[in-house]
Amino acid sequence: ALSMGRAVLVTKRSWLKEYLRDSDYLGVRGGDPAALASAMEELWRNAPLRDRLGTAGQETVRRLYSSERFARDLMALTERVMAPS
Repeated sequence: ALSMGRAVLVTKRSWLKEYLRDSDYLGVRGGDPAALASAMEELWRNAPLRDRLGTAGQETVRRLYSSERFARDLMALTERVMAPS
């Protein structure tokens, strides 16, 4: 959904910060159905928020998870592993 520029609603997890910025998604506490319902309604009614989250998430995916980035990172890893010691 992020790569397509769609707003994403997620359960807050500490490990998400390793992959995404807080501005990329709308997070809710796990096990809190009222918070989930409220966040869903907020996204439903707030087009500017949906657009902002979608744009930010898409930019993060393009910057960090593109095939070009993957290829560069893989090449760098391969060169490090294959370098004479």
